[in-house]
Amino acid sequence: LGGLPRATLPAHCLTVFVPLVDLRRGLNGPTAFLPGSHHGATAAAMAAEADEAGSSAGAGAAAHLEADAGDAILFDYRLFHAGGANCSAVRR
Repeated sequence: LGGLPRATLPAHCLTVFVPLVDLRRGLNGPTAFLPGSHHGATAAAMAAEADEAGSSAGAGAAAHLEADAGDAILFDYRLFHAGGANCSAVRR
């Protein structure tokens, strides 16, 4: 595997995310994922574009994952992700 480009390598580590509260879009900020960002070529293109003025870093459309408390969400740890804003009056 040492000579293969990063884009062709399978996941060697997974993240397990278990929300402790229900996550709903437009309310308490579910986690957003950038599909394909775990591939080396995609990540490199996003990093290169990030240096351009006015760039959105080539992120494309994020996928917002709604989940119930206690759900188990597994994803490749290389996948770009971020928590959304909590717009509710309830702390999480």
